[in-house]
Amino acid sequence: IRRYRLAGKASRAIVVHYHGGGFVLGDLDSHDDICAEICAATGFEVISADYRLAPEHLHPAAFEDSLAVFEWMAATTSLPIVLCGESAGGNLAAAVA
Repeated sequence: IRRYRLAGKASRAIVVHYHGGGFVLGDLDSHDDICAEICAATGFEVISADYRLAPEHLHPAAFEDSLAVFEWMAATTSLPIVLCGESAGGNLAAAVA
């Protein structure tokens, strides 16, 4: 994971972001700018969740990794959690929800 926070400002919610890339491309670096922009625009903490990619890792590896990040976040915070992503990441966010 990669965590984004605004310095000196308490967050009112946490966004868990799953990157896109058709389940075969993308990582924390490819979507760094999107996560930073979400954090800056909302003031919310953003957790960028990486997951294992196909074809090296077959289904349900990406889902299992995505669910593990959500479960960890839910166990460690009392703040509201927002799930989001684009393309494959949107699919993962919906599946985790």
